[in-house]
Amino acid sequence: MAINMTITNEEDASSNFGCNICLELAREPIVTLCGHLFCWPCLYKWLHYHSQSNHCPVCKALVKEDSLVPLYGMGKPSSDPRSKLNCGVTIPNRPAATRIETARPRLGQRHHGSSFFGGHSGFAAMPTATMASISNLAASLSTLSFSSQVSQRPNTISFPRANSVFALPAKSARRASLSITATVAAPPEEEEIVELKKYVKSRLPGGFAAQKIIGTGRRKCAIARVVLQEGTGKVIINYRDAKEYLQGNPLWLQYVKVPLVTLGYENSYDIFVKAHGGGLSGQAQAITLGVARALLKVSADHRSPLKKEGLLTRDARVVERKKAGLKKARKAPQFSKR
Repeated sequence: MAINMTITNEEDASSNFGCNICLELAREPIVTLCGHLFCWPCLYKWLHYHSQSNHCPVCKALVKEDSLVPLYGMGKPSSDPRSKLNCGVTIPNRPAATRIETARPRLGQRHHGSSFFGGHSGFAAMPTATMASISNLAASLSTLSFSSQVSQRPNTISFPRANSVFALPAKSARRASLSITATVAAPPEEEEIVELKKYVKSRLPGGFAAQKIIGTGRRKCAIARVVLQEGTGKVIINYRDAKEYLQGNPLWLQYVKVPLVTLGYENSYDIFVKAHGGGLSGQAQAITLGVARALLKVSADHRSPLKKEGLLTRDARVVERKKAGLKKARKAPQFSKR
């Protein structure tokens, strides 16, 4: 039984390391980059006498002699019965393996038999000079002291420097304090808002409530108070330019000017708006109704063309409320029989 097992194991080994040309145990085994194993004499004769394009006999991949990888085992057979099959062909030695340079150990890599303090913990020993420099640096940093003081002047911070362990030269010892002054500039957006607030207050003395040509518009949850004054068509919403406030959306910008365009006043009036509640879309449509109602105070003759375009109608549509047991206002969950 043991003999049969030995024969079976030898057959399995020979099948795993068999040449793909002679189908025998590989002699001077060599492997191509495509991963196929051959005898060196068999592959040499195939490349130089049988193949026309130097391709692998198994997968037809390109094979170069300088890219072949030899396999080395322990020992060397004294003779091979297939050596007589070379038929007078002189076969050179198989290509040598390309040896890669030995990798150097990384700094701090673990080594057996040495430790940080010379023991056997598995870490490399550290030089004594490095340890001494680290300890000196830690001692010097622990003695340093820093203090910060905020001066009474706005946007100014000063940092006096305390005495340290480092010796200062005689000339620099006189100046023992370090002061840093930082001025915080206001963002450009805030400056524009401040300028527009001054501009609106100069154009609207007494505020919005004191003006005569005023209208209030509503849409969804948004409410807009609109004041019209003769000008060049400038639109200011909540002390900001309309294009900036409405995020450059062309549809929302068109909503604001629809009543003026309907009457041909797009460049005849400036619009000042205070809006709150809802979103930008609702506020834009609320401004439309507010501008239309303000134009009625300019002249009663404007009612007919504005009403014809539906600009004087308060749009009462709102989002329908969600119902209990439903996912949304009317969307029900999927029916399940069980």
